[in-house]
Amino acid sequence: MEALESVLVIEDDKMIRELLRLTLEKKFLILEASTARRSWEILTQHHADAIVMDLNLPDFCGLKLIKNIRKNHTHIPIIVLSGEKDDARKVQCFNVGADDFVEKPFCTDLLVARINAHLKRCKELNGLSNIEANDSLPSDSEQQMELNGWVVDPLKFQLFDKQGHSADLSSREFCLLQYFLMNEGRAISRQELCEAVREKNYVPTPRALDVKIARIRKKICGPKGGAQIIKTIRGVGYMLNLEN
Repeated sequence: MEALESVLVIEDDKMIRELLRLTLEKKFLILEASTARRSWEILTQHHADAIVMDLNLPDFCGLKLIKNIRKNHTHIPIIVLSGEKDDARKVQCFNVGADDFVEKPFCTDLLVARINAHLKRCKELNGLSNIEANDSLPSDSEQQMELNGWVVDPLKFQLFDKQGHSADLSSREFCLLQYFLMNEGRAISRQELCEAVREKNYVPTPRALDVKIARIRKKICGPKGGAQIIKTIRGVGYMLNLEN
């Protein structure tokens, strides 16, 4: 008997996640995650043939999650399942690496058909029609980045020093710091930064953003040194500068 292909469902709404599981488990092996953090844990421990994910997650920006997944799993089809109606938002999803976008409410038969179509195309593109496709799992060291003596681990959502002591960053502060690292050396507007850390039930104000950046500066550099790492660009926003 041929092994079932696996689908990772990333959805924070319990009822929708349950509906997806009941619908898809007839055809696929289902892996479930209600947060971005849990999805990373699953992807580092298990193989997924396809991903169906909500865009608005409680702990991480969905667009950034797609981008991070795509960096490490180049061949896994990513299907966004979202209530977003804005075409510009859909374009953003495709630009960061999504393969498809299905609006909620959705037709279950159509979703299954789309998953099957993407899996078939993925196998054909990789010459794997008769064997199981396997993505190599990224090692922790390959994903870690250094910042002013700290080590940033995006897979574990942690910031720690060389002795292994973790910085007391909130999940929102970590997401903001990671966005700076992804755009190191580029001046980023406050509006863009607010959008980058937007969550399902949270949209930061520019003032709240300033407070979070001040906290990050203090935690990674002490009371006086942070402004040299995360610089204020007058009239624009902020820029991460690692050259000093």
